[in-house]
Amino acid sequence: MKQNDFFKNPDTGDIVFYHGSKTGIVGQITPAKSHGTTDFGNGFYLGTRKIQTLSRVSQEKAPFEYEFAISSEYINDENTLKLNDEGV
Repeated sequence: MKQNDFFKNPDTGDIVFYHGSKTGIVGQITPAKSHGTTDFGNGFYLGTRKIQTLSRVSQEKAPFEYEFAISSEYINDENTLKLNDEGV
């Protein structure tokens, strides 16, 4: 990620990520619940730009938009947050 590609919470330093959903999140977040039809395969995808997330679900009847604040210590060198099979 480039320095200006994400927003850091000024109070905690956490990186803010966004997720758009057509149906909402029910239960734990796990890769197993992924549709598998995305460009990169199964996963729970987060974006760093709110407008991009909103544009993906804006045409849905009742879209959901989520905001996650995640400590940068959990983001690896590939700018990836790895989920385990039990979820977050």
